[in-house]
Amino acid sequence: MQVVARIIGGLGNQMFIYATARALALRIDADLILDTQSGYKNDLFKRNFLLDSFCISYRKANCFQKYDYYLGEKVKSLGKKIHFSVIPFMKYISENTSCDFVDGLLKKHILSVYLDGYWQNEAYFKDYASIIKKDFQFCQVNDLRTLSEAEIINKSITPVAIGVRRYQELNSHQNTKVTDLDFYQKAINYIESKVDNPTFFIFSEDQEWVKNNLEQKSNFIMISPKEGNYSALNDMYLISLCKHHIVSNSSFYWWGAWLANNKNKIVVASDCFLNPQSIPDSWIKF
Repeated sequence: MQVVARIIGGLGNQMFIYATARALALRIDADLILDTQSGYKNDLFKRNFLLDSFCISYRKANCFQKYDYYLGEKVKSLGKKIHFSVIPFMKYISENTSCDFVDGLLKKHILSVYLDGYWQNEAYFKDYASIIKKDFQFCQVNDLRTLSEAEIINKSITPVAIGVRRYQELNSHQNTKVTDLDFYQKAINYIESKVDNPTFFIFSEDQEWVKNNLEQKSNFIMISPKEGNYSALNDMYLISLCKHHIVSNSSFYWWGAWLANNKNKIVVASDCFLNPQSIPDSWIKF
């Protein structure tokens, strides 16, 4: 049997899709196949497949598994409606716009499965968390600036990551909530009430907003912007080194916090996630 997953979005979304597909493949003893191309043919932000930065194993989808053939898009559209695909011959599981939980991903299947969605819910892969964390080991971090910042984080008594996502690249009409200043202030106060000697490491693509809005305390350190193909990977690696986390509604910062190894970590997450089920029960939601 096979589990075929269409990869779309940035690094955080790619990781959710992979983790869900990987867990399902393990659950039903199937081969894992990824469509790493079709989701980026018309990507508005010119993103591309980034998961090869991790030590993962999978097979690449062929033209039929990508619906890259004559009338393939029509066959795919029909498969989505009837929850079954003819070419390739497999069950078609898609996520609706409300991101409702799909119980079928936790069940045994006698047929191969095609996955179409973002799947931003830990419940889809929680039973295989140790394997997913092993797959997402950072095996290509060799940027000197990143390694220098990693040393500063590791020498801190209580490093806390703050992930600030402002979605400044989106048009105002797009349906994405932006976490407001009040959340960050409440989250910082909460962390300071729970841990000793915190040093806050701030990650953001909108550093101007951070400088103009967050009070610049002596224990605040801005992480420098990264460039190149591994920029997102390098920042996620640094986030994962921190002991505690403040997470805006971003799948990228979500994964940085989830991959952190501190068993007693405190994660404070924004309630602005598009999928409200994204936030694990053990995290604090403001």
